[in-house]
Amino acid sequence: MLDNKTQKEFVLKVLLEQGEISRNFCLRNYISRLGAVIYSLKHDGYVFTTFVRENLKPDGRKGKDFVYKLVKEDEQTSFMFNVNVKDDDIDGVRV
Repeated sequence: MLDNKTQKEFVLKVLLEQGEISRNFCLRNYISRLGAVIYSLKHDGYVFTTFVRENLKPDGRKGKDFVYKLVKEDEQTSFMFNVNVKDDDIDGVRV
């Protein structure tokens, strides 16, 4: 849930807390253009690796999810999001 924050701020907060973010997670949180947000963060100095994670869908079929993993943080902004979030609470992330 975005809670009146920009998509970029939301994605950055999750990346700094969890170290990675997936396309499906973003879609569940109403962010459909994760690639554009990542492009903007790269321009700000963040470095990412990407990979495809295979998973099982609820009906048992195989699925894939595209994941961005944060490799290098921008030292000037990483301190701004120093908030602890429980793993089981990630869908309700509040900034």
